[in-house]
Amino acid sequence: MRTFNQISTMRKFLSKLDLTLIFRLSLSLFMLVAAFRQSDYVSGAFGLFLAFYALLAAKYKVGCGYNKC
Repeated sequence: MRTFNQISTMRKFLSKLDLTLIFRLSLSLFMLVAAFRQSDYVSGAFGLFLAFYALLAAKYKVGCGYNKC
């Protein structure tokens, strides 16, 4: 059975997710899977960059999806 602290931590984590972050992370995940299957380092590096950018943009609320573009 989960403790109150675990449930509280999960609620805080889920409240930080937004549609833009989920879209960007899923896009980078699909790109990383395609890069892994094709052994392509360039698209893999771009997928990692996109994931890093998605997390950074969600933290500071910058970029398209958070401000007016």
